[in-house]
Amino acid sequence: MFREIKGRKKLNALYKAQKGICPICGGAITVEEGYRIHEVTGNDYKITRILVDAGCHRKLHYSKNVDEPALVRQGL
Repeated sequence: MFREIKGRKKLNALYKAQKGICPICGGAITVEEGYRIHEVTGNDYKITRILVDAGCHRKLHYSKNVDEPALVRQGL
């Protein structure tokens, strides 16, 4: 996927930092499955961006079981 998103600095940086793995489900992030940048606001109002696959992004926005501050504490 890294070659397919060549020239997109923010995406490339997130993809490299996460080693191509979705931090929510642990699966590989691929162009075929789709991907999204998700923004999480921490207690200090700092915005952290993570690259997640499309399915997990949907779950993050439509599930009440997600603890976003926990993701920020984990560095995700």
